[in-house]
Amino acid sequence: MSNKLRTQLPFGGLDETASELLERLARVTPLKTWVLAEVKNDHWIIRACTDATFGLKVNQFLSWPESVCRSMMVMGGPQFAPDLRKFEHLAQAPGATKLGIASYLGVPIRIPGKVEGMLCGLDNKVVDEKFEHLVPLVETFGRVLAGSWAQHLAEFHQASPDIQRPHKAGMLDGLYDLGTFRDLLQAAADNHHSTEQGGL
Repeated sequence: MSNKLRTQLPFGGLDETASELLERLARVTPLKTWVLAEVKNDHWIIRACTDATFGLKVNQFLSWPESVCRSMMVMGGPQFAPDLRKFEHLAQAPGATKLGIASYLGVPIRIPGKVEGMLCGLDNKVVDEKFEHLVPLVETFGRVLAGSWAQHLAEFHQASPDIQRPHKAGMLDGLYDLGTFRDLLQAAADNHHSTEQGGL
């Protein structure tokens, strides 16, 4: 590693922020795939990712009901699973079996009134080492990403005051249906256990 002093400048926007933070997480954690996803209706939409294994791509739509993230939210945890097989509700999520997810760490993200999402790390191998200590770091990265996303949305609306214009696919314009996800967040916060099964 170079000892040369490097002055740090602000990120140029959400894409650069997400790319840098996800790549950093892939380097400093045992999980090599990291995803920033938006939850919208029944979709789990990848907004940024660094994928080493699963073939995931930016703007890819996956099923939110089938996701490991949703199973984690519904059951109130756990946020991290070095060995997914030890948590039946996570291991049996259809998304976990389809992709071959063996280990997981997930953090919910919220921009009140605008966006609900997830920052999550995945791997196709069981992680031998403990990584509970990484949760606060990932939560902090999640807050940074939420702040950058909120700024992106504010700038987008400021530049586009005509909210009646046609919606362009893939644009983060802040028009979201948040009810279901809020219910799941509240259930998780209350440690409410549901019999409903989730997926991916």
